[in-house]
Parts: sequence; structure tokens; C-alpha cells
Amino acid sequence: MTPTGDVPYVTVVVRVPVARIRRLRTRFGARFLARCFTESEQTHALRRRNADRALAARWAARSAVRVALRELGRLAVIDRDDATIVHDARGAPALRLGGALTGRLSVAGLSLAHDGDDAVAALLVVGGAEA
Repeated sequence: MTPTGDVPYVTVVVRVPVARIRRLRTRFGARFLARCFTESEQTHALRRRNADRALAARWAARSAVRVALRELGRLAVIDRDDATIVHDARGAPALRLGGALTGRLSVAGLSLAHDGDDAVAALLVVGGAEA
């Protein structure tokens, strides 16, 4: 909450080791990708030189959404398609919410980064409908 308590907000930063995604992808292959990432996320990540880093960043972003929901007291079971990472015309990441998350959160910003063998997602959520 803000100091005045009038607008709920939360900032979440999640770090995911790229090695974890690499192990899951090696062990479960296409089944892992289909279960955890949308078609557009897979297409975007698999075009990259280091697909596992791109996938880990998307995993971190979706995890950040879950944490934000919990922090705002708006618990919901979310599916893969409820929170999709998309890119604008300049290539900047954005979060598209649908399904169970429609109207539950208002995303003010998303940043994805890679540092060494870690991927990081930073998410800022403000307002949104009360659950």
C-alpha cells in the first residue's frame, strides 16, 4: 500500500537460474515447453542464441505475477495463457493478462534481464480490480 493507503501496489523481483530451465528442457523437451510457455513465448525464445536464458526470464515473469497476486491478497490459480510475455514494436517486454487474471491486476511495468547464469524479472503492479 502507499503511505496514504489509497492505491495498492507491489514491486516484485524474481531470479531464476538458467541451469534450472536447461535441466527441465533437457529432461522433458517439448512437453515442458508446451506446458509452461505459450506458442509465442516459445517462438520468441527458441529464435535466440541462448533460448534457455529467454525461457528463464519468462518463467521469472510468470512467477512474479504469482507473488504479486499473493502480496495483494488476490490469490488465483493461473494457467500458462493467463500471463503471457509479449513484445512491443521496439522489442520491449510487456505482460498480457487474460483468463483468470482479467481485471485482477494492472501491470505498470515489466523488465526482463540476464546476469551471468541467472534470469531476472522485475514487475510493478498498481491498482487493479478487487477480487
